[in-house]
Amino acid sequence: MTVYTCLKYMLIFASLLGLTLICAGGWKVWSSYNYSQHAEVKQGTFRGYHLHRYQSSTRDSSGTQSYRMVEEYLPMFSYRDASGRHEITGTDNHFFKHLSNKVDEPVKVLVSPDNSSPPRLGDVLSLYCNAVLMILGGLIFFIIPLAGVKFVVSAAATQTGGFGQSIIPMGDLVIVLGGFFLIGGSVFGFIYYYTSKLYSNDLI
Repeated sequence: MTVYTCLKYMLIFASLLGLTLICAGGWKVWSSYNYSQHAEVKQGTFRGYHLHRYQSSTRDSSGTQSYRMVEEYLPMFSYRDASGRHEITGTDNHFFKHLSNKVDEPVKVLVSPDNSSPPRLGDVLSLYCNAVLMILGGLIFFIIPLAGVKFVVSAAATQTGGFGQSIIPMGDLVIVLGGFFLIGGSVFGFIYYYTSKLYSNDLI
């Protein structure tokens, strides 16, 4: 396997990773939009943010496990219906805390008619921000590697010898691919953490 071939396949994999993120983000956008179209709109009050802490563990190549404390900000809000007053703590992390200056102010609350899904805040950022961040991350992973593939293919086509024709030893190839997958997995985990619902019993 030549150097250029190895780089081409790594960039193609990165593009597929980006495409996966774009599809996942698009599904979240559609899901939120579909929910907002069928939910009942209630007048509610924003109560602030609940600091949600949990421990995240990682294990290095030597098998040593390390821990770090992760924090997220879950929106708290209340609303009233025929059955009484409801105090809700959301499950979507508000990374930018865009409602910090809206404490005790009115907000739009979306409530599922059949209670199949928990109530959500109805503003645009609360509904779509995390999904849009996922799509943007996916676009970065999709477009930049595709441009890299075009460059690599062009360079390989004009290369007549030397570097382009060199063969990568199997051990070096495993190290290169392993490092690439590790970096790609780390970035994917980072994006997933900031754009997905996280659950933990370690609340404060």
